[in-house]
Amino acid sequence: MQEKTLAKLEQEGESFSLSECDLLVREGQPGDENFTVVEGTLMLYKSLPGGRRQVVGFRFPGELVTLRRCGSTWPVSVSAITPCNVNRLPCQAFQDLVESDRDVCQTLLDLASDEIAARQEQLLTVGRKNTVERIAAFILEIWHRTQRWPAQNDEVLLPMNRAAIADYLGLKTETVSRAFARLVHEDILALPRPSHVVLLDRPALEGLAEGRRSLFDEGLTRRA
Repeated sequence: MQEKTLAKLEQEGESFSLSECDLLVREGQPGDENFTVVEGTLMLYKSLPGGRRQVVGFRFPGELVTLRRCGSTWPVSVSAITPCNVNRLPCQAFQDLVESDRDVCQTLLDLASDEIAARQEQLLTVGRKNTVERIAAFILEIWHRTQRWPAQNDEVLLPMNRAAIADYLGLKTETVSRAFARLVHEDILALPRPSHVVLLDRPALEGLAEGRRSLFDEGLTRRA
């Protein structure tokens, strides 16, 4: 989100803190407020039968948690996966700001378009790409969303654990770990820490994400 729009939302709203694992909202909960992330990372997920979950997204600083109609129930649960600072803005105040400020309105229209494109890309990633391609696409997605000047920085911080990545990409946790290990073995990535990724060969990673390059390994490329 553009810094000017974020600053306006923060000015009109109220900031508060969440600790790691705190629940911001629960799926199905009625609510009349919108949230933006100031610091930290939030995870959006839906509960499935048998205690399972489907992670549907992550939100980073400068991002709106989700676009929703005033008075509607929350379609997902949202929890903090790191300590967070979140801004709360009542729906009516949010709507008044959008209607009165052309720049804010345009920013939110752009955000809605980006959100639709991101969900379409996620469907393609989960439905058509093999394991290594999914991991490559995921790393690049987070890299683009969290770097202010991506071309100048080949490091990515992944605040979510491997289980959350697996639940986002429709994989098993151990499969995700093996895919990261394979990318490290191929000198495409380095992992100083599990949450710290260094892109050693970004063109190769982009080739994998786009299906132009293959790392054939039956244990990784079949659907997991």
